[in-house]
Amino acid sequence: MLQAVELLYALGALDKRSHLTDPEGTRLAEIPLHPIFGKMLLASVDMGCTEEILNIAAMTQIQNVFVNAPNEKHKAERAKRMFTAIEGDHLTLLNVFNAFEENNRSQKFCRQYYLNYKGLLRALSIRQQLRNVMKRYKLPIESCNGNGRTVRQCITKGIFVNAARLHHIGVGVYRTLRDNHELHIHPTSVLYREVPPQWVVFNEVVKTNKEYMQDITAIEPDWLYTLAGHYYQYGTERELGSKRAKIS
Repeated sequence: MLQAVELLYALGALDKRSHLTDPEGTRLAEIPLHPIFGKMLLASVDMGCTEEILNIAAMTQIQNVFVNAPNEKHKAERAKRMFTAIEGDHLTLLNVFNAFEENNRSQKFCRQYYLNYKGLLRALSIRQQLRNVMKRYKLPIESCNGNGRTVRQCITKGIFVNAARLHHIGVGVYRTLRDNHELHIHPTSVLYREVPPQWVVFNEVVKTNKEYMQDITAIEPDWLYTLAGHYYQYGTERELGSKRAKIS
């Protein structure tokens, strides 16, 4: 309970008396998503990338966007690479959604590229629900024309609480910025590669033999300073350089 309250306070949804803020908290309460995604969506209004964030937010609500095809593994991997964004999973999901739309929401297209047709239809439905909430509050819905940097900054604005930095000890080992917790990139992530990014934000953690981050985006450390300075006392390159890394 305490962690939930702290999260809502960090997102600007609660004031110091644990009352809903207005309008931020009131709007977040109406968005049928986890608060970090709601924050991302509201931030997109000021950043002019609401169309893109609506699509990403909807896509994060479905599982297994890419169909597991054990008998056609290499073909499925090649198909996935067609949508892969080097910046991470969120922009990859955006690429998939846009391609689905551009191909008239075709089931044949999904079969050809090993995509979850029913899941994508559900994402369309979720997006419409989210658009309806935005319209109810008369919030503008604009596009940044696929500007990846703007979209990644907006993602950071929403899920800054889930930030991690590549650790110097161990291959592919990350440490969260707030509590120095060890995490790893999930093998299904497009960022699971030989040279992983230094700084990331992620949606969630799943635990098997290790704890893995899922739905990950590579970021620049200064974004945490400029977009979430109220949350991080340490952790950006600027602060790490001047204070000799309170976080290792």
